[in-house]
Amino acid sequence: MIRTYTKLIMLVILAISVVGCGDGEQLQLDVQKALSKHTEMKNYRFSGAADLSLDSPAAGWSSNPLTAGLLTMITNGKLTWEGVATVEPVRMELLLKLTPQGSSQPLDIPMLIQDNKMYIHIPAINEDEQYYEIDLKQLSELSGADNPISTEQMGGAALLFSSIFNDIIGQVNPKRFEEVTTADADLRSIQITLGQKHVEEAIDIWYSSLPDIINQLSVAGYLQPHMQEAWEQKWSQENLDSTMNKSDQITLNQPLTLQMVLDDAGFVRESHMDVDITIVDEAKEAKSWSISVVNRYEDINQNPAFTQPIPTNIKPFSDILDKISGNQKP
Repeated sequence: MIRTYTKLIMLVILAISVVGCGDGEQLQLDVQKALSKHTEMKNYRFSGAADLSLDSPAAGWSSNPLTAGLLTMITNGKLTWEGVATVEPVRMELLLKLTPQGSSQPLDIPMLIQDNKMYIHIPAINEDEQYYEIDLKQLSELSGADNPISTEQMGGAALLFSSIFNDIIGQVNPKRFEEVTTADADLRSIQITLGQKHVEEAIDIWYSSLPDIINQLSVAGYLQPHMQEAWEQKWSQENLDSTMNKSDQITLNQPLTLQMVLDDAGFVRESHMDVDITIVDEAKEAKSWSISVVNRYEDINQNPAFTQPIPTNIKPFSDILDKISGNQKP
């Protein structure tokens, strides 16, 4: 299962590197058009930040202390990232900074993708200047994928992510869109806002979008048949009805917002998302999740320079899989 989640995490990382109408309807169309235009970004710089505070994020994920510890670090604290990416050929360099909750000392996690290989340095595991090398073809074989991971598939991650977000945006009521002012006259900002009275609407948007999202992930090779079946069961109509019946147990501590900043060429230059919710679970315990994310793109199609060299001090990815699965030999 960890290998399947690794592929999905890669998709997210790549996607981040690449992610007669009334006024609301026109704004909705403008956002969808900008998301579609994302596929025209052949090279660019990207940067962003995320503040995360998730109750019990590691619960049920793994009994392995290392895996649980890493999940807790990633899902509680502050993340910042910056890097450069190209689509043809697929190449990316990324510096991820992770500051765990309650700490002032960030952990630097550099990552590179080039020539169908991924290199990643994990401070808690690697020695100084040491990287894990991940052969993407071998990773596919280990995961049992019918379609091996390829640079073509990874290059299509932006198209896939754009399509998924277009589907979600298309489910939103046009009345939730509004144009907000920006400090830069060359930019326009469109915001989606969902308040407490829209909780059932938000649930319906999610469940209505999921069947096509699951299908797209499966067709693209990011979900294997057993995972697709599990997701389809989890997000079934029966579960939708159950969640709707419990909507009064979901509290938006502040309105859910998604803001897109577009430039005069129609590209998404910035995106902002804020979610702060509390849910009462079946054990009658309140669980809170707070997420604030901003992502930015610069130098679009201007051939920004790469600066990180290919590492020479490397270890095989199988080592980290053994650590995560708890199968490391003494």
